[in-house]
Amino acid sequence: MFSFAPHPSSVLAGVPFKTILTSEEKALLLEKMGVDLFIEYPFDEEIANMPPERFVGDILAGQLNASSVAVGEDYRFGKGGRGDCELLCELGGRFGFAVKIIPHVTDNGSKISSSRVREAVTEKDFGEAHRLMGRSYFVMGEVVRGNLIGRGIGVPTANLVPDAYKLLPPPGVYRSQVLLEGESFTGMTNIGTRPTVTKSDDIVVETHLLDFDDDIYGKIITVEFCEWIRQEKRFNSLDELREQLMKDILAVRDKA
Repeated sequence: MFSFAPHPSSVLAGVPFKTILTSEEKALLLEKMGVDLFIEYPFDEEIANMPPERFVGDILAGQLNASSVAVGEDYRFGKGGRGDCELLCELGGRFGFAVKIIPHVTDNGSKISSSRVREAVTEKDFGEAHRLMGRSYFVMGEVVRGNLIGRGIGVPTANLVPDAYKLLPPPGVYRSQVLLEGESFTGMTNIGTRPTVTKSDDIVVETHLLDFDDDIYGKIITVEFCEWIRQEKRFNSLDELREQLMKDILAVRDKA
C-alpha cells in the first residue's frame, strides 16, 4: 500500500487537513487486512509540483519497481491533479506495469466517500459512519499522565493527546467502547479543553472506563465512539463537575 504523509491537502492548503485515520491507525488496519508493506511517502512542495509523468517514472516505476498498480476510478496525481486513470494506463504501458481501476463502492446509488464519513462524524452520527465504513469510528493513542483531577473526584480517566491531523467529533461527552490488549470496556469519553479545570485551548480525549481501575499509563488504547451524551460545559466547582459526571456515567450505563 502506497500513501502520502502528510495528506496532500495539508501541504497545498497550508493548514492541517483532518484525516479519518492517522498514520498509526492506518497501519494497524492495513496489518489486520494482511497488507505486507505500507509505504508513506513524504508529500512536500517538490512532490506537489512534480509532473505526473515524472511521478510515475521516478517513483512508481523507478523507486518502487511496480509491476501492477491499483487505484480508484477518480484517482488524480501529479501537479494540479493533471494525471488521471487514462494517463496512468498509458504510462503503465510505457513503463511496463499493469493498471487496475477499482470502481466506486456505492450506497443506494451514491458514492461512499471520506466526505460522507467526515460529515457523519461531525454530525455525531456514529451509526451512519459505521454503516459507511463497516467499522466504528475511533481514535487510537498512548495513555498519558494528566493532572489526576479526575482520579481525585472519583472518576479516573485515560488521557490521549490526539494527532494534530486527526478528525475528532465535536467537543462533548460520548458513550464509547475502549479496546485494551484484546479486551473491550464500556467508556465515557470527553473531547474538549476541560474548561472547569484548565484554561488551555489544547484538545484532549479523556475516557473513564467503567468498572476498571488498573494503571494503564503508557499503554495503547482504541476509543470507539458510540453515542453522543451531552455538550462540554464549564462548571463552577469540582463538586458540580463530579455530580454531572455521575449522571453521565448512569446515562452511559443505561445506553450501553
